[in-house]
Amino acid sequence: MTEQEPNDLDLEERQRGRKRKTDGSYASPYYDPDKAHEYYMKHRKLQAIKNGTNKKKKTKKKSKKKSSAKKSSAKKSSTKKTTKKKPAYSEKEKQILANAKDATETNIASLKDTVADWVDKQEEQIDNLDTTGKSKEEKARIQKQKKAIRNRIKAVKREMNKQIREARKIYRQYKSAYTQHNIEKFAAEQAASAASAGAPQGTDGSGSDGEKQQ
Repeated sequence: MTEQEPNDLDLEERQRGRKRKTDGSYASPYYDPDKAHEYYMKHRKLQAIKNGTNKKKKTKKKSKKKSSAKKSSAKKSSTKKTTKKKPAYSEKEKQILANAKDATETNIASLKDTVADWVDKQEEQIDNLDTTGKSKEEKARIQKQKKAIRNRIKAVKREMNKQIREARKIYRQYKSAYTQHNIEKFAAEQAASAASAGAPQGTDGSGSDGEKQQ
């Protein structure tokens, strides 16, 4: 191929912004720059897409490997947790907890019934205090008496709720002692403290006995 000056380049090559070599030295005599450029323009987009898909596939494979590794480690940890066996509870421990639950529920129900009966009697007493036809001084005295009875009712209800909370608290302690396998010791301590205080307890570790209001 003959040497050409840059000014002799054709218009199409100038528009493409591509300049041909002026020395005319190519690796092969069959090399055609126009065909090479045309081939490049046809295949460069396909090549870019191919590279992009390969990268995406690689990243997906990596993420899949990471997720599978996490799942396998989670399975191993779960199997380790499940293999740990808790010690079995004895029948005596189960019976102590069952007795504590029954005694707690019985004591609470009995306490509520006793207080309800007492409150009914007090309210009946209030209804019997009639101020019709009474003098001003008598009416004031009766109103004062009614107020005193109502205050007494509120005080008894507060005490009842306090004893119910205490009974449930002791039963929660029984449950905690049961899970820690020292419920027999706890039941013995509760029975000893109840005996020293003179409060009745259920058989084999009952809950706290609510004192009945009179």
